[in-house]
Amino acid sequence: MSVKSSQPLANKIILYFVVRAMVDIIGENATKVVLREAGMLNLLELDKPPDPNEVIPLENITRLRRINMKIFGDAHVVFSRRAGTIAARKMRLPRGVESIIKLSSKIADWRKIVADVSNRLLAPADSRMEQELINGGYIARIYNCPECRGIKSNRPCCYFLSGFTEGIIRRLFNLSVTVVETRCIATGDKFCEFKVIPEE
Repeated sequence: MSVKSSQPLANKIILYFVVRAMVDIIGENATKVVLREAGMLNLLELDKPPDPNEVIPLENITRLRRINMKIFGDAHVVFSRRAGTIAARKMRLPRGVESIIKLSSKIADWRKIVADVSNRLLAPADSRMEQELINGGYIARIYNCPECRGIKSNRPCCYFLSGFTEGIIRRLFNLSVTVVETRCIATGDKFCEFKVIPEE
């Protein structure tokens, strides 16, 4: 079920996999304490990942993130990055993505395929990616980022998307990349920017 609303939206898979990463790292009981404070204890009852097109109010993600930042400080980064990596490995891809990859991987640059897949995943949250090709890698600019809207930070903080990008490229193309966020909406930029470079 998708939320129809004029309020900002985000992909539900972000929240789902952050909770799963929390359980993996701090255990179920500690995760329950955090989720109880956030008013989201029901998230532990989800037994399978949501559909990639399912969206929720952005406030749900920002509320959990703020509580994690308050309780764990900078250590909350570990949950988000691990959640992105796990999501890339385990989520169901949107309909048609696997056939696009099979058809185009023989003739198209992997980076262009990543741009198409990324925009399919970002679209339900009214987000989009622009891509600039560089030296075997690319720069991704995410507008209306579903991870950091509503957060203020003195440094880039889209750890889920960084982990997800590394994981999805490994899953789809068996390629290892390094992802560094260089700009972020949370720091006052107009978009989030990631430099994605293949590892040697």
